[in-house]
Amino acid sequence: MGSWPHLTWGSIPERWQPGYVFSLGAQPDGGKLLAACCSDGSVRAWARESDDLSPVTGVRLHNAMGSAAAWHAGGHRIAATFIDGSISVLASPSPRDVRTWEVVWRGDAGCAVLGCCFLPSAPDVLAVCCPEDHIRLFDTSAAEPAPAVERAGIGSLWSSAAKPRQLLCIAAAADGSALAASGNVTVKFDSDC
Repeated sequence: MGSWPHLTWGSIPERWQPGYVFSLGAQPDGGKLLAACCSDGSVRAWARESDDLSPVTGVRLHNAMGSAAAWHAGGHRIAATFIDGSISVLASPSPRDVRTWEVVWRGDAGCAVLGCCFLPSAPDVLAVCCPEDHIRLFDTSAAEPAPAVERAGIGSLWSSAAKPRQLLCIAAAADGSALAASGNVTVKFDSDC
């Protein structure tokens, strides 16, 4: 894999343990849970109670740094991504009790993954963005991880001479009509503007 500012994909720097939060997702439809994929390779959840957060659970999934967490629309599944390209989907029997999370799907994006979201128009499809200017889609309902549908060269929408842009985050419109990715974008203005 590659590296991204002074990191080797798959390693967890000692200074990032025991688990800094890099991504936080709120449970949909007024759910009371927040979940994070953390720097120590774990997923943690907290319950929102008035003005306070109470730890609910934590599951160590991987030896690589966590990068993003996204809730499934049903509120009982969460996707966790890691900078070495690994993807895990955890599920619990009930949206109200995630203490019994178990891994129900695993995949590999083939590149570092820095952001993810489930698509509202196809709730079992997970979109991930990679720093190499790619968006990949995975069907997380499949028993075996299927090859990703890839949308390469998003930066090419800017111009034919545009350099690839690092994609750092991704989000879907609530109605599923659009998917947006963002990251390292440089805008150059002419001096006469």
